[in-house]
Amino acid sequence: MVKQYSKVKSRFKPDQCTESAWLQVKRTVALLLNDKEGGYFCGGSLISSRYVLTAAHCLADGLISAQVILGAHNLRRSESTQQLISSTTFKHHENFNNQTGQNDLGVIYLPTPANLNQYVQLIALPSRADVSNSFAGSEAVASGWGLFSSSSDDLSDVLRYVDVPVIANDVCQENFGSFITNSIICSGGVDKGICSGDSGGPLVVSNQLVNR
Repeated sequence: MVKQYSKVKSRFKPDQCTESAWLQVKRTVALLLNDKEGGYFCGGSLISSRYVLTAAHCLADGLISAQVILGAHNLRRSESTQQLISSTTFKHHENFNNQTGQNDLGVIYLPTPANLNQYVQLIALPSRADVSNSFAGSEAVASGWGLFSSSSDDLSDVLRYVDVPVIANDVCQENFGSFITNSIICSGGVDKGICSGDSGGPLVVSNQLVNR
């Protein structure tokens, strides 16, 4: 079951969160995206004061604008910790393949730099030594405001996180076949994992981003 950060009564206060939960708030970015047909939602991670890393499929053709929300816990409330930055500059990996999911990475440029503080912080990226690391067997943390379950129709108001194991690719290939290559990381467990709306959000192992 996905864990909720904290019960919000009247107003969110940082000291109402446990240490591990507040860590997710600091490193998880909400993205409200708009195209010609309306709006949709994804997650992301702040990798510099000017750039948010997300999934390439979140930056679909026809995307008009993105509202980036930093330091958020409850998206339906105006929290003093939140920073809202609008952007019309985004780019996905030049070799992104929407059919296979290969190179599913993209960035959003922030015209106003993020104000880094105790509520909004950069996420650590893997070192060069980890370039060939599959992270299989590691315990990872995924976070986002996506659907709480496969039977739900609404996004979560509050940021949630779940602990998931990283699965070896040969095991993952048994279910997904040739779509799984060395450039992809599989994670998940029995009745737990990410859901619609969590796309682009961070998957973290030992406090570093391992999304591929």
